[in-house]
Amino acid sequence: MDTKSVVLALSTGFEMKP
Repeated sequence: MDTKSVVLALSTGFEMKP
């Protein structure tokens, strides 16, 4: 698991949050 992948996943999750 790469750090970039983790950061990207977290960023996407936060942005998708209503």
